[in-house]
Amino acid sequence: MNFNGCEFQRVLDLSGIPNLIELHLDGCKNLIEIHDSIGSLEKLVWLSADKCTNLNTFPADIRLPSLKYLNLRSCNKLEKFPSVLAKMETISWIDLCHTAIKELPSSIENLVGLQELSLSFCKRLQDLPSSICKLENLFSLELEDCREVMLSGNNFVLFPECILELVSLECLRLNNCKQLQTIPRDILPRLKIIDALNCTLMTFRVVKLISLPVCLLVNDIKVLQVSYPIMYKLEIDHVWLLIYNIIFGRRK
Repeated sequence: MNFNGCEFQRVLDLSGIPNLIELHLDGCKNLIEIHDSIGSLEKLVWLSADKCTNLNTFPADIRLPSLKYLNLRSCNKLEKFPSVLAKMETISWIDLCHTAIKELPSSIENLVGLQELSLSFCKRLQDLPSSICKLENLFSLELEDCREVMLSGNNFVLFPECILELVSLECLRLNNCKQLQTIPRDILPRLKIIDALNCTLMTFRVVKLISLPVCLLVNDIKVLQVSYPIMYKLEIDHVWLLIYNIIFGRRK
């Protein structure tokens, strides 16, 4: 069902369409409310409300066993993510970039199939529940420009250790996390992409490359972006990592 660009203000009760598979609401700039019934459509696979800039009411609870794709990007008045009432094994991708979401519920652990979660530019985001670390399939976590994120009540100054438990994590985007001071070496071996541009307090002192076998430590990293003191973008060869020593050397 495609309503992209429509001018209505509300998506009404759709419980009478239980076999609905796709719902497209992109660019519905007058939309302010999506009915709670949407959160219980068992056959729904695709739900996208990109750039619904006035949307402020989304189902409080979701039970969507077939959902694979949820896009709420640029819904910049949306402040709350719904509680997840049951395990969702098919969900693979959620985009919450540029929303006004302040926190995620602890029930996020029920998004068991989730592979990619984007929270970049959620400037009001203050809390990540520790239950996020139970998402064993999550391989991409984007937190770019999330300036004062807290995890389990702790300021996001030191890297949250529970993120180390995300065993499938390969991509970590932390650009503009200006309070973050360090990334632990233990997470580096399994990452393929690291973005840490404009993390102005970052030191990387956990990696002392003069004495460590660097090639063994980070030989799978394909793209590394940091600021030291200016932006670098490096395509890292599996064999030769001398430039890595320069970027991750000690700050003076």
